[in-house]
Amino acid sequence: MLLRQSDGLKLVELGREIIDEQDEPIALIGNVLAGGPDPEAWVGTAMKVESAGADLIEINTGCPLFASDCGLLPPDDARWGSVLGCEPAILGPIVEAVVKAVKVPIGVKLTPDAGFPGLLRVLNVVEPAGARYVTIFHGKVGIAPPDIYNGGKGRYPGTNGINSTGFTGGAWNINHVHTGAALASLYFPKLEIFGGGGITSPENVIEVMMLGARAVESLSGVIFGGKSFIGKTIRFLKQYMSDNKYKRLDDFRGVAVQYIKGAEDAWEIIEQLDYVARTDSSLCTGCGLCVDTICPAAYMEDGQARVIIEHCNGCALCLMVCPVGARSVVLRNTIS
Repeated sequence: MLLRQSDGLKLVELGREIIDEQDEPIALIGNVLAGGPDPEAWVGTAMKVESAGADLIEINTGCPLFASDCGLLPPDDARWGSVLGCEPAILGPIVEAVVKAVKVPIGVKLTPDAGFPGLLRVLNVVEPAGARYVTIFHGKVGIAPPDIYNGGKGRYPGTNGINSTGFTGGAWNINHVHTGAALASLYFPKLEIFGGGGITSPENVIEVMMLGARAVESLSGVIFGGKSFIGKTIRFLKQYMSDNKYKRLDDFRGVAVQYIKGAEDAWEIIEQLDYVARTDSSLCTGCGLCVDTICPAAYMEDGQARVIIEHCNGCALCLMVCPVGARSVVLRNTIS
């Protein structure tokens, strides 16, 4: 069970009371956001949260909200929220100090703003500092698009047109989570991974677990799918495991990591094969989207999308744009 805190202790204490009344064991995670670069500030907050009953403590260096406290200052002057999560030299001592000060396991909530290879640099200080797990990720720092019909002012009411830095999240964030979980699994296997960010479907939950996640959390799924998203996901997961003969979550957790290779390895395989696109006439609606692209091989004939085989290099662009799944790629030598 994950409870976010505003003032911290009251919510943790309430969560402890609720959990103690349950029949099944539930872990209470105390999410800590002390702010600033001083390790002692984080230690003080973490110790209070531990005393209030948290089973685990999560050092939140991914929150974009407090990054806005920095205004638009350059990174050297900013030490809050997700900006802190991008600075390994400051983050490492904080994690180490908190790990030494409390008895419960410590995790670190990271930010996708660290990017690549920045995330690897962050993980490289988090693991030796003693963290048991990492949460990948929080939302991103972002600025909303301007109102193009109102002179470029901010879109939100009550701000007098100001457009400040803030939290951005949603389904698009799942790409960052896939990458982050994969990198952590590949290079830091001692760290447990909690996956979060952009998870809006039950399939997303399984994807992230296959990339090594021990636990999965979803705010986007509940916001866009309602509270019923949780029950829906659990039912889907049970059916999925039954259909695929998985008896335990560990039967498929991390199985996708073995297939993650560098681009040079992928190209070595791809260059040995020769793919071309083809159209399933029974599915094609003749919408023309696959033709109205930069593809030199696509054309329309008799209301159907066609392919000039000699001009096709199997890039699969048409698969991405086809709304009905009428396009596929096959080996060139299988085309009669």
